Amino acid sequence: RLQAHLLKQGFPLPRIVMPVDDPDPASPLLVIREQMYELFEYVSGHAYAATAGETADAGRTLAGFHQATRTFEPGPDCPAGDYHDANAVRTGLNTIPASISPHESVMGKDAELLSTVNVLYDAYETASEAARRFGVEALSEQVIHSDWHPGNMLFKNDRVAAVIDYDSARLARRIMDVANGVLQFSMLTGPQPEHWPDHLDTQRVHLLLDSYEQVDPLTDAERACIPHLMIEALIAECVLPIARTGSFGHWTGFRFMQMIRRKVLWLR
Repeated sequence: RLQAHLLKQGFPLPRIVMPVDDPDPASPLLVIREQMYELFEYVSGHAYAATAGETADAGRTLAGFHQATRTFEPGPDCPAGDYHDANAVRTGLNTIPASISPHESVMGKDAELLSTVNVLYDAYETASEAARRFGVEALSEQVIHSDWHPGNMLFKNDRVAAVIDYDSARLARRIMDVANGVLQFSMLTGPQPEHWPDHLDTQRVHLLLDSYEQVDPLTDAERACIPHLMIEALIAECVLPIARTGSFGHWTGFRFMQMIRRKVLWLR
C-alpha cells in the first residue's frame, strides 16, 4: 500500500510486477514452492559514488518521501518505534560482554571491552536525554522509511534513480530519517574498522541537510535534535547485531565497537 501510494505521488521507486495468475488480483505476492516473493521492475543505475550531486539529491528525495507520506493512512497494523530512547539498545549493550567474550579478539582485553560498553551506554543515555530536552518526543509522527542510507538507493547522472527496501517503514518522527540519513551519507570508512577515521564528511552533512530543507524546512527543535539522534542511531545500529551474534557483518564485535566509540566521541 505504501509503495502504491508513493508511485501515485511520482516518487522514484521500482514498480511491483503483479502476478498474472494470482487468485487475488490486488496481491503482489508471487508464491513459488510455498515461498512468497515480490518481483520489481529493473531499474538502471549504480551505487552511491559520494558525489556532491548524489548527496544533495538524496536529501531532496528524502524530503519528497516525507511530503508524500504525510497523506498516507498507515492503518492499525503499521509498526512503530525507532532508535531513540529504545530499551532494546540498553538491553543489547548490557548483553554484549557475554556475547563477545568467547571471541579471540577480546582475550586479555576484558577491561577495555567493559570500558567501551560503558562509554557507549553513557553516550546513548546522554544523547537520548538531550534529544528529549530539545523536544523530540513532542514532534508529530508520520510514516518514515527508517533505513535511509546509500545502499538502499540507485543513482544515475547525479540523481536518485530509485529508492528500495521498504520493509523497515514505520510510524515515527521524520527527524529520525533525517538524522540517520545525515549519518549514513557522511560516513567515512576504510578496509578495516580500525582504519575508519573518527570524523564524518561534514561537507556531505551540509549537502544533505541543506538540500532537504530546500524542499521541506525543519523546525528549530528538529535541527537541535540532529547531532544527538545521530549518536543514538550510530550506537543502535552497531549494538543490536553485535548483541545477537558477537559480530557486525564479517567484523568481530569488539573491533567494530572500538571504531564506533571513536566516532561517537567525535560526534559529542
